[in-house]
Amino acid sequence: NGFSVSHGLINTAEQMIPFNKIQFISWRSNWIRKNIPLYLFEVHSIGAHTIKQKLKIKIPVFSNDLLNKLAEVYHPVSGSDLPYLKISNRYVLRTTLIKGILPFLIAGTAVLYFFDLRSALAVSILPLYIGISSYLFQNKFKLHYNTEVLLFDRGILGVNISVLRWHKLQSVSIRQSLYQQQHQLASVNLCTAGGTLHVPFIKLKQAQALQNFALYKIEHSREPWMQTEQI
Repeated sequence: NGFSVSHGLINTAEQMIPFNKIQFISWRSNWIRKNIPLYLFEVHSIGAHTIKQKLKIKIPVFSNDLLNKLAEVYHPVSGSDLPYLKISNRYVLRTTLIKGILPFLIAGTAVLYFFDLRSALAVSILPLYIGISSYLFQNKFKLHYNTEVLLFDRGILGVNISVLRWHKLQSVSIRQSLYQQQHQLASVNLCTAGGTLHVPFIKLKQAQALQNFALYKIEHSREPWMQTEQI
């Protein structure tokens, strides 16, 4: 009926999560660990006493077969078989400008004033790093979907995957910056009792379709936690 996880060296602890309290699952690994393989499997759940209490259990996994078995307990899914949404290319330009170029201009000017040109040039690695990492993130990000589940495939060089069943959603919201409004883009927050998943810089029409289907699933959900919350 659920997971039972024991851990510790001298003093041990045991945590139990019923399957029906699991909100979504995720697993991640960096570039080196994924080739071992070594993953950190996470179960995002509701607390024992209240739906507002979040509970996360982390499980180290040393086998792709075991990883697949743990994931299938929540929902069997293969992202390669599903259609997907991608982040707009404008994400790279916007992120590089806000997090790379503008901080570089401020920090570079300060360093140049107090130190020398060589030190200021060393700071120029920041926009390059932000530009490359944001490009890799935009290129890697895929939101796979069908009528039952969402699969987030993101990260840069490693693995970072989350799986969310539609009926586990509590709320969904669309956010737009001024820049996004000008280019018909939007970001979507998908909220569950176990945490929030974020979809940045997709087309506005895609964001609205995502929100509408999520609201439909929320309205037709018969999850016990929803009935409890209403009472």
